[in-house]
Amino acid sequence: MAEADLPASRKILVLCIDRDGDLEAKIGVKGPIVGREKILEAAMKLGVADPTESDTNVLFAGIKIAEGLKDRHRNVEVVALTGTKKVGVESDLIISKQLDKVLKKLPIDGVVLVSDGAEDEHVLPIVESRAKVLSLQRVVVKQSEPLESTYYILLDFLKEVTSDPKLARLVLGVPGIAFVLYMILDIVAWRVIFGVVGILLVIKGFNLEEPLERNIVSLRESLVTDKASFFTYIIAAIVGIIGVLRGYQAVGDLNSTSYIDAIPLFISLSKDPLVAAGLLALAGRSIDAIIEGRGLGKYLMLSIFLVSLWFIVGAISSFSLRVITIAELVGRATIGAALSLAAFLLRRATFKEQ
Repeated sequence: MAEADLPASRKILVLCIDRDGDLEAKIGVKGPIVGREKILEAAMKLGVADPTESDTNVLFAGIKIAEGLKDRHRNVEVVALTGTKKVGVESDLIISKQLDKVLKKLPIDGVVLVSDGAEDEHVLPIVESRAKVLSLQRVVVKQSEPLESTYYILLDFLKEVTSDPKLARLVLGVPGIAFVLYMILDIVAWRVIFGVVGILLVIKGFNLEEPLERNIVSLRESLVTDKASFFTYIIAAIVGIIGVLRGYQAVGDLNSTSYIDAIPLFISLSKDPLVAAGLLALAGRSIDAIIEGRGLGKYLMLSIFLVSLWFIVGAISSFSLRVITIAELVGRATIGAALSLAAFLLRRATFKEQ
C-alpha cells in the first residue's frame, strides 16, 4: 500500500537509528528519545558538539518526515534509538530492548525507518520482526554515499576473508609472500613473485590443495614415526630442486629469447633429476608399505607411469632440440605409451583384488 493510500487513522512511528551510539558518546543522551521536542533538542546539541556528525541529519530528517506525515492528517510519533560504540551484537541488543520499550507504550501500525547509511540499516531485521516497515529512508550526504557503501562492502569482505582460513591464505597470504619476496630479492623480485603466484594459481585452479595437504600431513607423520619415506622425501626434494635449477641456469645462459627454444631445453636438462626425485619418494613409500604389510601395487604403478612420462616428455624435448630423429621420437614415445598402458592395467588389477 502506498503512503498516499494509508488511512488517516493509522498510527505511524518514524524511527531514527543511531546504531553506533554517537548521541550517548558525544552529548550523553541515551535512547529511546521520544517526541519531536526532545529529538530536536538532541539534534541541536549533537550538531554543536560535532558539526560533521551524520546522525544530526538523521534526527532532523526524522522530524521533517514526521511533520510531513502529520500534514496529511496522520497519527505520527518520532522516536530515536541509540546503540553503543561496540557495533554488532551488543548494540543491536540495546536497540532491541529500546524498541520493545517504545512499542509497549506506543501501539503502532507501521514504521518509517530513518538511517544514515548501510551501517544503521543492519537493524532492519530487528524492526521488521516487531512491526511492519512502511518505508526505509536513507539520509546520507550525496557525495559520501558511494564512499560509505564501498567502505561497508570492503569491511564485510574483510570479515569474511579473516573468518575463512582458505580464503585468507589466498587474499592475504599471497600478497604477503609477494611483499616479502620483493623486500628480499629486489631486482629479480617480480619474476619470482609472478612464479610463486603462478604456482599458487595452478594449485587453486586444478584443485590440488587437498592432495598437497595430504602429502604434507604424510611427511609430518613420517617424521614423527621415523618412517623411511621422511628421509627419501628430503633427498627427493633436494634432487628435484637441483633439477629445476639446472634447467633454469641452462635457459638463462641461452642466447635465444624464444620460448620454443627455452622450454625444450629446460625440460631436457631438468627431467632426469625430477623423475629421479619422484622415484626416490615412491621408494620411501614402498619401504613403509612393506614394513606395515600393505600392498605395493599403487607405488609400482606410479613408478611405471613416471618412467613412461620420462620417455615421452624426454623424446619430445629432444626432438624439439633436434637431438634425435623422427624415428627415434616415435620409438621412445611408443615405449612410453606401452609403459603407461602397463601402469593402467596394473592399477585396474589392483582395484579388482581390493
